[in-house]
Amino acid sequence: MRRSRLALLVVSWMSSFGCRSEPIARTHPPSAAPAPSPASALPPEIRDCGSEKSAHGSGVNSAARECFWHAYEEGRPARLIITLHTIEGDPMRYELHVKSRTAIYVTYESQDRFGTQGTSRFRCSALEQTTPDGHIRFTLRGCQGGGSEELTIP
Repeated sequence: MRRSRLALLVVSWMSSFGCRSEPIARTHPPSAAPAPSPASALPPEIRDCGSEKSAHGSGVNSAARECFWHAYEEGRPARLIITLHTIEGDPMRYELHVKSRTAIYVTYESQDRFGTQGTSRFRCSALEQTTPDGHIRFTLRGCQGGGSEELTIP
């Protein structure tokens, strides 16, 4: 008799606090969180010049680099993402944004196991290009915020 009262008390307590005695196999999984918006989603006024993933000189996206250079020359907002890999295969990612002819923003993320790791952000005042071996290389000058006044992106 005492056990049945205790069982009745436990069931009553569980139902008053919203607990269910439903078997685990019949419970419903939580709804999935909404997917984040893609990183490539840019406002329409910003030209997305694309990206490149280059390892040891292969995979250079010349069209994307030309797009970015032309946007800079025109003073039009644009973005370019360049991922280079070290000899060991560690990624170094540059995300470049042209805001105007005198405002170029660079976010540099390094996962180099044998060098400095982390993220650095720069605001640079000039962009130059060279084509020593036929493909565009960028040099950014007048940089602030990332510990270097000049950046070269091979």
